[in-house]
Amino acid sequence: MKVRLVVDDEKYNDLKAYFEHLGIEINQINFDYTLVEKNHKIKKIVGTKANEIFLIKPDDIIYFESYGNDVICHTEEHELDVKYKLYELENLLEESEFMRVSNSFIVNLNQITSITPTINRKFILKMKNNYKVHVTRSYYYQFKEFIER
Repeated sequence: MKVRLVVDDEKYNDLKAYFEHLGIEINQINFDYTLVEKNHKIKKIVGTKANEIFLIKPDDIIYFESYGNDVICHTEEHELDVKYKLYELENLLEESEFMRVSNSFIVNLNQITSITPTINRKFILKMKNNYKVHVTRSYYYQFKEFIER
């Protein structure tokens, strides 16, 4: 079994040694399960494209998009596969910078260039890369509250 640890740096080596003593392999790139420390916010995300591995800073992320079981991280330069589910990313990213806007998208609030209200309680967000992301009705009030702050 391969496990990824998402914990504070000062705890990482102790936990890694503990789990390896139990026969559990710690692998940050190729893993079966993720163990996350409560209230831990990540400083970088591992993304892959073909056979390359990229370390992405949250500030460089424009948005995350899910397709079935795959989650794609969009930056200005790349579209990278990440091994997180959207619900995991919601808990790992700073709430003041990232927001879920539909079942398929989490956006970096600092990467929005314009917001267009539409009929039927929806918004269209134009992102820094000119892609348009729709805020669905389920997330409308949460996003509206963000705008009004």
